[in-house]
Amino acid sequence: MADALAVFYLGKRSVAQAHEESVALLYQLGMDRKEIERAESHLTKLLKVKNLAEYEERLLGQRDSGQATKHLERFKAWAQGKLP
Repeated sequence: MADALAVFYLGKRSVAQAHEESVALLYQLGMDRKEIERAESHLTKLLKVKNLAEYEERLLGQRDSGQATKHLERFKAWAQGKLP
């Protein structure tokens, strides 16, 4: 969703391995700063859970899944509202 927004508004997408560039592109969209900060918070928290699942030895639990789902739904709803 972050890439879709960047392509639509900026004509570019993140090609970096690190997700921080996708997050940084949100701030270039020319939208209300507080709105971007809320969206960035959801995306960052979602990516944190993704990284835990990929790189940590511990198994993620139901709480982790619930948090990821909550942040995904909120970021997705916001992003879809910004796209045609």
